[in-house]
Amino acid sequence: ASPTGVLSTPDAVLSAQQNNPIPVVVSCANLPLHSLITVSIKPANGSPVSATGYNDTGTQTSSTATISINIPRGGGLIYATAATGN
Repeated sequence: ASPTGVLSTPDAVLSAQQNNPIPVVVSCANLPLHSLITVSIKPANGSPVSATGYNDTGTQTSSTATISINIPRGGGLIYATAATGN
């Protein structure tokens, strides 16, 4: 199912025993390999955090990036962005 991004009905729940940093796998489609990917987290309480990495696994048609990030405890939003050349 597609994520909804609604805090009252989370799309994912992490165990309280999960240690930071947590690897976040980002699936990419039709994005050149080695593109810079940014994972950002906006917690319901506290300061936003972000981390970067590259989609180094796969092909331009279908690739992944694994980015380790310290995820704050509690609810929040996680999203990924990518920027390519001009």
